Amino acid sequence: MGAQFNLDKIILDNVGNKGFFIESGGADPTDQNNTHLLESAGWTGLLVEPKLDFNQAYSKLRPNSI
Repeated sequence: MGAQFNLDKIILDNVGNKGFFIESGGADPTDQNNTHLLESAGWTGLLVEPKLDFNQAYSKLRPNSI
C-alpha cells in the first residue's frame, strides 16, 4: 500500500525519478509510507524514526536512505 492520498505518486509524476527526501516519523518502512515508492524509484533520503523496531526495519528494508 502506498502513501496516504497517493502523495508518493503525485511527487513522482511532478518531480521525477531523482531526488532527495527527509521524512520524520515514517512509522512502518514499507506499508502506507510516504517515501518507500520514492526510494524504489531512485530517490535517496534521510529518515528519522524514534520507534526502535521500525528503526531497525528501516536499516534492512531501506538501504538507499540514512
